[in-house]
Amino acid sequence: GAVPGWALLRWLPQALTHLPSVPELLDPMLGLAATLPQAVFWPLQLASHKDVIGNRAEVFRPLWAALERSGAPIKTALTFTRALECLTHPDKRYEAEMKPFKENLLRNPVEAKKKWRTLWRKVFEMRDHTGVAGLVHQGFGQRCQQVVRELGPRVGLVTSSEDLADADLIPAKKEGWVKLLQQLDILARQAGSQHASKKAPLRDFSPWLAQFDARSSWLGTAEEQLEVPGQYSGLQRPDPRSHARVLGFQPQLLVMSSKQKPKRLIVLGSDEREHWFLVKGGEDVRLDERVEQLFGTVNGLLATEAVLGLQVRTYAVVPLLPDLGILEWVRNTKPLKPLLIDLAKVSFEEIDAHKQRLQWARLFRPGVPPVQRYPAIFALERSNVEVAFRRFVAALKPNETLKAFFVQRALGPEALWHMRQRFAASLAATSAASYLLGIGDRHLD
Repeated sequence: GAVPGWALLRWLPQALTHLPSVPELLDPMLGLAATLPQAVFWPLQLASHKDVIGNRAEVFRPLWAALERSGAPIKTALTFTRALECLTHPDKRYEAEMKPFKENLLRNPVEAKKKWRTLWRKVFEMRDHTGVAGLVHQGFGQRCQQVVRELGPRVGLVTSSEDLADADLIPAKKEGWVKLLQQLDILARQAGSQHASKKAPLRDFSPWLAQFDARSSWLGTAEEQLEVPGQYSGLQRPDPRSHARVLGFQPQLLVMSSKQKPKRLIVLGSDEREHWFLVKGGEDVRLDERVEQLFGTVNGLLATEAVLGLQVRTYAVVPLLPDLGILEWVRNTKPLKPLLIDLAKVSFEEIDAHKQRLQWARLFRPGVPPVQRYPAIFALERSNVEVAFRRFVAALKPNETLKAFFVQRALGPEALWHMRQRFAASLAATSAASYLLGIGDRHLD
């Protein structure tokens, strides 16, 4: 028989990519847009982005029209995306737009003008985010505009708006640009230190999200309500009527300490549950999505082979834009590094095994950043690395190991045995699948 349309859900991004060359895909995708519009919206929004779309604009037009006819909350979803963009720290948005401008300044006047205009509109004015951007962004943008208009003339520059003056694009203005950009970089660093860790008010980043209240939407139809993202697995026929809708958001964000400062956002669902997500701005999460899809395929293979207990724990990944996405927060988990710190009751830098590893690593190209030492370490014989590794493991105290963690959490010997079995099985499955897929960058945070 015919393949049901919902079977395409897992591979919608790939189907949209190949739609221009495989027109036979259009009819089943139009059917999905009519019957499961909120499953189609996010991948279609991403595929329609100006940095991705290429020659597919005309091909996508019927799909957008079908979504409009479906009665789905398209405008709300578009605004939701723009509001989530505002959860990216202003210094990260600034860095992303300033870098291409610096690369073209005094080298390519035409491109420099384009990049400056983009920087001004997207970061200094937040023009596309009027009504959704909070004081964190508004204040930063206003300070940047003030520096350009006040410091610019003092260093010999005439530019004071989004239009870059031709007179400022000559080599003689290089020193003026250096001084101006240094001051803007200082503002960006200061903005980056705001809400740099722990909790932050949601309204400071996006008042639209903080004030969102869809409880009154129950007077309308289910199609008019925005679904909590990540509910279409593609593994079975979906039932949108049973899906949780977005009613609102917790007023506090949790800011992560990693480089891009991603935020944990808690969505309040119509199912009376909290749905936790990690909002990652400035990063392309499409690879994360593909990896989770492949892990799901690995789970299917393990299930058919009846390998008991071997499963990879997967989570939902929803790419929204080329540099924005949300990941399901896996609750009741703890990263290995803070777990070890809690067990040792000292800072990570004070753990003897960690100190010995650092001392050993500094033997290779002393005085350079750790990442530059890796090639020299990779060139060592495997046996030499194994000897060093065993020495570091031996330096771990009894209370600084995973074994100590399991012993603390287990209610008895039988519970300890089951915990270790489950952990070993899931670790084995994840390690094997990661090795086959070539996944690295596994850190303790």
